[in-house]
Amino acid sequence: MYPLPLEQHGTYPIEILGTSVLVVSVVLTIAWLVYLYR
Repeated sequence: MYPLPLEQHGTYPIEILGTSVLVVSVVLTIAWLVYLYR
């Protein structure tokens, strides 16, 4: 998942960023579905 060995040093911030992006995308998707089928 991390092709560059250099990225292992910044694994923690990268995982936080990825998790926050995933949560935001899921929330936006749910909100969009609720808006569509309201």
